[in-house]
Amino acid sequence: MLGWCYWKEDDDNVLIIDELPIHKWTKDYKQYLETLIEDELIEDMWEYHTHNKVRFELLIPALDELENLQSLDKFFKLSSKI
Repeated sequence: MLGWCYWKEDDDNVLIIDELPIHKWTKDYKQYLETLIEDELIEDMWEYHTHNKVRFELLIPALDELENLQSLDKFFKLSSKI
């Protein structure tokens, strides 16, 4: 299951996040992703942002397993209420 703000790259272990929910800022979201790296849920992260577009690429060895256990939208905090 892939959401509208993230998708898998050709390599099944790479998840690309190219949109953030309203009121989530790139810097704050990066800090959240860094905590996931510290907790060893993400192996590595790359950033390819522009002035008006966000793009995180995440290396997640057990991406399929994680996707089966829970909603990636909730896990990566990619939804918000207005």
